[in-house]
Amino acid sequence: MMAMGRMMESRGTRSVVWLVVSALAVLCAGWFHARATALQMAGAYLERMQAPGAQLMRMDFDRAVLRSSNLARACLDGCNLNQADLSNANLGGASLRSATLVGANLQLANLGAGSLRGADLTNAHLEGANLMAADLYDARLLGATYNRYTTLPEGCDPSVSGMRFMDTH
Repeated sequence: MMAMGRMMESRGTRSVVWLVVSALAVLCAGWFHARATALQMAGAYLERMQAPGAQLMRMDFDRAVLRSSNLARACLDGCNLNQADLSNANLGGASLRSATLVGANLQLANLGAGSLRGADLTNAHLEGANLMAADLYDARLLGATYNRYTTLPEGCDPSVSGMRFMDTH
């Protein structure tokens, strides 16, 4: 097993927390097919994590910082990503089926060609995000914000979905 130190946010204070989770250690080391399920990573600080193709089903990333991470083609089905910071993350081709992303920060994120079937993006921040060719079938977008730089998939009408336009200069 490999031990790794990661900064975690906990009620406004930062402390070093040593994780002794071999699956996550392999994942953070950048291995292509890491597999982890149902791990608790709420509030974890994982900025710039490299995990393309990782299998991370049903993990709890509530309030986690995954800013600028590479999760291209990763499987995040059923994950809790509520209030997570995924700004500028690469989620191209990733599967987020039935994931909860309520209030998540997805500004400037690449979600192109990904699957968000049944995902809950209520009040998510999608300003500047790329969702070109993303599968939004049955996704909940009520209150999600977007701007003129947000690229939505063909046929997606933001007003019908309940999305809110944010004018950013």
